[in-house]
Amino acid sequence: MNAIFFGFKRCGKTTLGKAVAKRLDRPFIDTDELLGAPPSTLYHKMGEEKFRILEANVIRALPPLHHAIISVGGGAMINPNNVHILSRLGTLIYLKVDEIVLAERNCRKPLPAFLDPYNLEASFAAIYAKRSALYESIPAIHFDLSRKECDAAVFELCTMITKNTHGT
Repeated sequence: MNAIFFGFKRCGKTTLGKAVAKRLDRPFIDTDELLGAPPSTLYHKMGEEKFRILEANVIRALPPLHHAIISVGGGAMINPNNVHILSRLGTLIYLKVDEIVLAERNCRKPLPAFLDPYNLEASFAAIYAKRSALYESIPAIHFDLSRKECDAAVFELCTMITKNTHGT
């Protein structure tokens, strides 16, 4: 079974995904890398609506995978069809990080495309509230990264994924 990491931008999906994949000797797929250009560039160039369509097309076109670690863009789970497709591909794992930590990571340059550069704190707080409520509502394993060092998080994720895969 595949493990699909999702969560807020800069929560560690790619970093942890690569580390877990390496440790478990599994393929790693980052849907942001399949877009053809950096997500922020595409988002600014295309606008949010067209960007979300492209993102959904990438998710729909994922090749048949087995025992892969997949990381999806922070906004991919806004689309219920993406959630449905991904939940059929494997186990969804929500990587949860404290709001304060995410605010520090996201309110520095380069700024994510979804933030208002003239009102960083308020725009971050608004999108965090909206997305965290959505993420919490998705049937998934909730993995809280608060106060966890990267190595400890990788170890725990590997253990959890291995147990999930083998049904123990």
